[in-house]
Amino acid sequence: SAELQSRLPSLAMSVHVYDADPARRFVYINGRKLRERDATSDGLRVEQVRADGVVLSYQGERFFQPR
Repeated sequence: SAELQSRLPSLAMSVHVYDADPARRFVYINGRKLRERDATSDGLRVEQVRADGVVLSYQGERFFQPR
């Protein structure tokens, strides 16, 4: 939603790696390597790394970021 977008911290995804093995999936957001269930210091949480992008959450709201 537009309201969620207005509250989101900056989000720059520079690397996206999907693997059939969940332990090998990760993304780089704002220069930091994050795996599923990790969060940035400003509260952006990686819920699931999918082949086509990543499901993130912020302040309890989930959204999809394409790769």
